[in-house]
Amino acid sequence: MAVHGVGLVCVAMVAACYAPTVPTGIACPDGVCPNGQSCVAGFCDGDGPSDGNTSDTIAPSDGSLGDAAMSAGWAVPTRVQALSGPSNDWGPSISTDELALYLNTDGPTPDDFKIYVATRATKMSGWGALMPVQGLDLAENEYHADISADNKELVYAADLPPAGLRKLTRVSANQPWIGPTPLQLDGKQSPGLFANDLRMIVEGSSIQEYTRADRNTPWTLVRTHATLAMYRLPGISADGLEIYVIRNTRMYRATRMSIDQVFGMPAIISFGAPFDSYDLFDPELSADGHTMYVSVDTGSTTDADIYVTTR
Repeated sequence: MAVHGVGLVCVAMVAACYAPTVPTGIACPDGVCPNGQSCVAGFCDGDGPSDGNTSDTIAPSDGSLGDAAMSAGWAVPTRVQALSGPSNDWGPSISTDELALYLNTDGPTPDDFKIYVATRATKMSGWGALMPVQGLDLAENEYHADISADNKELVYAADLPPAGLRKLTRVSANQPWIGPTPLQLDGKQSPGLFANDLRMIVEGSSIQEYTRADRNTPWTLVRTHATLAMYRLPGISADGLEIYVIRNTRMYRATRMSIDQVFGMPAIISFGAPFDSYDLFDPELSADGHTMYVSVDTGSTTDADIYVTTR
């Protein structure tokens, strides 16, 4: 059975732990931290805010995120019941037509995290039952699947050595998956493909951007985003100009003018009370940028669930 701790989910009988966030310190609801640490979004952080300016990150003692927090036009997220079970549901990835959604969960198989997919007939229809993705290695845990724009490639993270990114491929959306094939990106997770499927954001020890000439060539590092060095679990827009990241279970947003640039400094996102007291993970944008899926832990007995918001 999965155990949900502070930023860490360990899976029994498997030598692996899924860490959606990096613990940085004790909670600081009164804004006070020991040893010179800064109170960042409700937790003591030894590094302090990455830009030297605390106005956008320090949480007031009333539990709100302060005047500098913004919503970026997003409505308060709502729980998607069909995609949320009694255990942990992480890493949503929505197809371009928004008729298929992939996620990893330990609900149907409590000893493991596996990738499942749900489909629907139209964007206005309800989601069908979660079904396991065929073709995965049943001996390992899989997380953070991301579906390509043409529905022919599924990139995900797995934990058996060498732990890192793998992919499944298929000739069309209604054909079986083939693979898995290692991407030679060991130690990486949280892949986010751009609309052309030739560029990708990933997370390792930092958030990095990779490119490839075509699907038959290896991924090559373009840049490491220094402005995102203290953030995790990126969710990228289809055009690669907007990114949502997580720090201390809070969500932040950063933008850039072109894909040839690094992202600007992230600004914290606020959905208002009581939502700002919940733990957020794995933001995922739809292709048109109008919908976001996110994994949310409200502190309830159901652990993390899938929520949706629009703008």
